[in-house]
Amino acid sequence: MSELGRYLKETRKEKKMTLEDIQEVTKIRKRYLEAIEKGEYNALPGAFYARAFIKSYAEALGLNPEQVLEQFAQELPRVPQAPAEQIPTRQRRSKRARRSASPKGGKWVSNLIFYAFLLLIGFVFYIAFVSFVNPEAESPMDDAPGVNSEGDELVSGGEEGEETHETDAENGGENQNENKSAQQSEEPDSEPVLTRERTEGNRTYYTYEHVGEAIVRLEAVNGNVWYSLNDEVAETEIEQLNLQHGSDREWDLSGYEQVRFHFGNTPGAQLYINNEPVDLSGLSHVHHIVISFNPVD
Repeated sequence: MSELGRYLKETRKEKKMTLEDIQEVTKIRKRYLEAIEKGEYNALPGAFYARAFIKSYAEALGLNPEQVLEQFAQELPRVPQAPAEQIPTRQRRSKRARRSASPKGGKWVSNLIFYAFLLLIGFVFYIAFVSFVNPEAESPMDDAPGVNSEGDELVSGGEEGEETHETDAENGGENQNENKSAQQSEEPDSEPVLTRERTEGNRTYYTYEHVGEAIVRLEAVNGNVWYSLNDEVAETEIEQLNLQHGSDREWDLSGYEQVRFHFGNTPGAQLYINNEPVDLSGLSHVHHIVISFNPVD
């Protein structure tokens, strides 16, 4: 048993806590907690996870995790040097994301053509019905100007006709304005909305409703920030890195439905989605940030 493992185990027993209690608080599997107490770090997923698990364990005991890591630094596994750049593999886009890429006006134009065709068919049936029921009905040409016995064209109702045309023009203008207002009211609100939903233990859930891209940027604003980025739907890890102070990373997560950030220094991190800051206030040092992307058609 290592000195660090003995120290954590004795502190846990002094506080009358079991490994099951620590597992409930940290969400770390019991076998990993046992490996930490025995100093068997090779049983953990990796050096990054080893340091993060120890921090979380110490925090659950009410200890200062930074002091614990510094005190037993010689026992901790060394973190391998991260590659200069890691480009995450794009996952398949969801059906709703593909639908959002279609032209916004295509559906409206198709509906307009369809209804115009229905009106034309209805008008043809109406003319046929009137002609069948009343064969003696006046032809539309009956309204045309007549001629007298000498061949002169008869003109009547000139003033009334002019007034009628003016009224129709005014009504047409009002109808066009009403149609424009109706179209504007039907246009969807495309402003993105970021909502902090709830916190359960060391996990906080967010929902981001948006149209178009979802560009996520992480900045290390206060010390180094260890993180791992995971695709929650595919249950795969996208990337893990120890981000140096003052550095930042950026991803295009437009095609993902739900992702999870696991931070080792949450107070030192700042997340942005499409340049909108994510509220990380009041969260624990070791924390999980779960973001669900809801594209709006």
